Amino acid sequence: MEQEEVLRVLKKTKKIKTIIILATKAYHLFGDASRKNPSLCFAYGEAEGFFVGCWCFDSFLFDVVFLKETTRRIESVDDIEKYLNPYHIDTRDLGYL
Repeated sequence: MEQEEVLRVLKKTKKIKTIIILATKAYHLFGDASRKNPSLCFAYGEAEGFFVGCWCFDSFLFDVVFLKETTRRIESVDDIEKYLNPYHIDTRDLGYL
């Protein structure tokens, strides 16, 4: 995805209530921000065919564009715990339990 296309998506983004998604493909104004393995993300915006948000860990990039077709919405604590490292974060502190 080219920088111009990322900018176009960001301009059309509408705010949504923050959701947790699992994603691999992602793009940023700096370039490809994809991950090899599915990782947790916070999505706070939505455009046609895309979510906009940030990776939960190991990245300080905001306004990352995630393709909807390569994401999955996380709906339960069990799904979150599958992708969290229990040695770093206790999900009770995040208000999920």
